[in-house]
Amino acid sequence: MLSFFTLFLIDFAQTEAYSGAMRAGARASSRQRRKVAVALRLESARCRDFLRGILRYQQVTGAWEVRGRAARPDSYDVVRAWQPHGIITEATTTAEVQELLSMKVPVVNLSGRLAEQPLARVMTDNLAVGQVAAEYFLARGYRTFGALADEGAQFSEDRLRGFQQRLAEAGHTVHVHRIREDQGVFEGWERADDLLAAWMRSLPKPVAILSDDIRGPILSMTCGHIGIAVPEQAAILGVDNDELLCRQAQPPLSSVSIPHEEIGYQAARLLDSLMAGKPAPADAVRIKPIGVITRASTDILAIEDPLVAEAVRYINDHAQERINVGDVVDAMAVGRRVLEYRFRRVMHRSVLSEIHRVRVERAKMILVHSKKSLPAVAEAAGFRDIQHMTAVFRLHANTSPAAWRRANRV
Repeated sequence: MLSFFTLFLIDFAQTEAYSGAMRAGARASSRQRRKVAVALRLESARCRDFLRGILRYQQVTGAWEVRGRAARPDSYDVVRAWQPHGIITEATTTAEVQELLSMKVPVVNLSGRLAEQPLARVMTDNLAVGQVAAEYFLARGYRTFGALADEGAQFSEDRLRGFQQRLAEAGHTVHVHRIREDQGVFEGWERADDLLAAWMRSLPKPVAILSDDIRGPILSMTCGHIGIAVPEQAAILGVDNDELLCRQAQPPLSSVSIPHEEIGYQAARLLDSLMAGKPAPADAVRIKPIGVITRASTDILAIEDPLVAEAVRYINDHAQERINVGDVVDAMAVGRRVLEYRFRRVMHRSVLSEIHRVRVERAKMILVHSKKSLPAVAEAAGFRDIQHMTAVFRLHANTSPAAWRRANRV
């Protein structure tokens, strides 16, 4: 049985008329009340963040008054019985989509599992997730890559495609292990253990693997059982940054952070528009990932040249201290020409470009996870000033720091 939390939202579109009637002690007619049902599986941290975003929309706009009630239905029957004027949910099967369509009210679906379906959707930009993961592993020097993929799940195929495309641009291929629907997280994984272990043994080492927050810890455990060290031989990266799942993994799991709260906010905004009679967008609204939160499962460099590996480690440790190329050269105790030559040969970019890349990534995390002013962000990330940060940010992220914060706030 699936557990749903059904949140009842009442939209006061006719605010003045309704408020006046209530002040006069009159009862509002049902025509003045527009109800929205939000049905989410709240055992998931992702869905709890969706809900926070929906509530933030209500708080920011003042459009809805909240009435909450918890329920544990095994279908959408309780939603249908309540007769809402709109629905926000995460429908993962064709049967669920058909049931929602039969209610003949606007629906916003938060799931990216189905390849094609007629409901309006707000979801993660999973192609970008794969690209972010690829960039992260390339920056750490990896040359061998693997990925776990859910067979038949569009979100997983999109992540894999983004991962493969970016790595192909860098001249690499990806070893893929596909998980069938009957090889689930629990009983299915027990049956699939031997296949997973055989796949891991077959991969050249060291290898960087894109997984997710549910299967990442299981993959790490499998590696432990067959004597593959994480992260020394296999670096494992999850997706969603579910704090509980990531921190209970051994070792703790690095993960691509997704702005789920922003997805919830944009879903509420879209549903409000649909209920006002505006047309649905032609395609899903896709929200880009924030970046990678590094934990022990990837906290290592796979760079064969020891000089370059040490230079990259020094840059990561000191970029916020406003170091320059000369500081890196002095710390490595070699000539500048030698360091630049070896750095470009291995990393395919200059030492200065790597300093800027690390600072931009640090600035991104500060921008979305704090309320620091832009000058304070620039200082904390190691830039000279806000003008310097903006120029470098535009070069590496193709946008401004302020625009990045607006698009990725959590």
